[in-house]
Amino acid sequence: MGLKKLFLISAFVGVLSVLGCGDSGGSESASSVCSACDAQDRIPACEERYDECRALDPAGEECAVFALEQCGAL
Repeated sequence: MGLKKLFLISAFVGVLSVLGCGDSGGSESASSVCSACDAQDRIPACEERYDECRALDPAGEECAVFALEQCGAL
């Protein structure tokens, strides 16, 4: 993973933490997270990855970043 990509992920996680995303006990839906996808055909894969992450980690603070990597938003 390149330094630039790591920086972008860190910045995105920081923005999400400031906005309160991920710490509300699961109120963030996969469709709202994945609406940032660059390519519409990748949204289903993003939503699937987000839901899988939330199933494994209900707090899922980094699930949005993990899912958005799937769709090329980061």
